[in-house]
Amino acid sequence: MNAPFIMPVAALTALYPTSTSHAGRPRAPYQCLDNSKIKKLVIVFRNYPSDPANADEYWRTIKHTIQDLPTSLRSLIVLATSTDASGKLKPGKLCTHHNGLRADLIYSIWAWVKHELDSGIGIFLYPILVKAGLPMLQEWKVRQLEPVQRMWRRDFDALEQTPEGRQPIISDKWSYQENQCPACMLARIGSDTQVLSALYAGMVGRYSSKKVGKKDKSRSNRVNFIRYLLKQSDSGEKLVDESWDLGKEMKRVREGWREHQRDSVRVNFYGRKSRSSISSSSQPRDSCILINTSELFDLNDNVKSFADPQDSSFVACSANTGCTESGIGVDISDLAGTGKPLRRSRLVNL
Repeated sequence: MNAPFIMPVAALTALYPTSTSHAGRPRAPYQCLDNSKIKKLVIVFRNYPSDPANADEYWRTIKHTIQDLPTSLRSLIVLATSTDASGKLKPGKLCTHHNGLRADLIYSIWAWVKHELDSGIGIFLYPILVKAGLPMLQEWKVRQLEPVQRMWRRDFDALEQTPEGRQPIISDKWSYQENQCPACMLARIGSDTQVLSALYAGMVGRYSSKKVGKKDKSRSNRVNFIRYLLKQSDSGEKLVDESWDLGKEMKRVREGWREHQRDSVRVNFYGRKSRSSISSSSQPRDSCILINTSELFDLNDNVKSFADPQDSSFVACSANTGCTESGIGVDISDLAGTGKPLRRSRLVNL
């Protein structure tokens, strides 16, 4: 008899991995980068010219920089053109100047950068600015992120991006990016130290301490990417330190505000909000009577007519004056003005 075939343990492990941390969810290309590759890649995203159409020397430098990158960061096939007949960038492609880069890698980086600028950091910052408060200089630093959306939003409205009680930040340097190339927009962001500082501080404050790690050794490729972009600028080390401290301070401020919010909500024995915390919409309406339940009722007896005004078992109740009797409020607003008599009924399940 032939011996049964036994599959090697290594093969079984590959077929049926025990870890489910990434099951069914492939890693994004940027997650495969190590620090050495991030440092080389960010060189492409700096010194973006104010007038790209008249910056031949800049684009020649960028072309050579891309050619010197490791093969894992470059595209193996460089297309002669990446635009359609109308001049619009083809889906998933980069502009002519940046098409030497790996498109899937650049798009994966741009996806999370755009998310942070669209709403990620804004949701984190709003209660800090409006509810808790920051010193004026610190607030001004983090608000530099507000106008950046103009690069990809034709319908951008500065007033919509401005917190209550503040003046909108108007800046011409974030004009709409016509080709919508993610590499071009990353280069514009990477060339602005004010936005990089605010972005880095916001991410340090918003992300968990476990994910961020230490200042000089973050566990997050996202945080490392922005940190290395900021470090390559003039006075980069100083800006990184200041932004890190600002991010940690904002984290403390937000946690303090949340703790205050929890402590300020009073709850009763059943864990529900106290009467003073309930909105006026939940208060009883004026058209209401109160059935007195302080007396014992025999379930076999009929309830006396509501129409008897002398019966002490029924007391008029008003939301304006309140009721102190022990009773059950019954809303009769639907019957008011109809002229219909209230029907007799029995008490059930008191």
